[in-house]
This record gives sequence, C-alpha cells and structure tokens, in this order.
Amino acid sequence: METMDINARKYKLISKVMHIENEFNVQLIENFFEKITHKSNYQEESINKIVKPMRKNISISDIKIEQKYHGIDFDSFNKLIEEINVQEPLTELLNIN
Repeated sequence: METMDINARKYKLISKVMHIENEFNVQLIENFFEKITHKSNYQEESINKIVKPMRKNISISDIKIEQKYHGIDFDSFNKLIEEINVQEPLTELLNIN
C-alpha cells in the first residue's frame, strides 16, 4: 500500500512540474533533481564499496589467504617472551583481584 502512496505523490509532483511556465523555475527543479540523484548514486556507490555480499561457502584457509595471514613464528615469540622476562604474577598483570 505504501508503494501506491509514493506513486501518487510522484504523479502529483509531475503534474505540478507540468504546470510551471517559468524557465528559471524549471531550471531550479532540474538542478535540485541533479543534486539529489547524484547524492543518491554516490551513497549507493559508497555502500557497495563497504558492504560485500555474503558468500555461500568460505573456509578458514580462504580467509587466511585473503587477509594475508601468516600466523606466528613460535621461535620468535618464545624468544620475545624470554627477552621480556615478566616476573609479576598473571593476576597482577591482568589486574584481577
């Protein structure tokens, strides 16, 4: 029912525009429509750049490849742990009381 309402409103606008005799007013309306159409297209393009459709199938390995994930080098990680030489208890580091 809402579609009929908007269509009726569109026809009213068309009717009003058809009765305009002043060239300047027609040009104002053209400029306005150009602005709102351009803005609408720009918003749609922006949304399409951000929002991607969901894929039906995807695996963890696909995600890793897409995100260029290489994992952690455990030798480097263990070396870093030794270098840091943390002495405080885990509860203190996490501020757990």
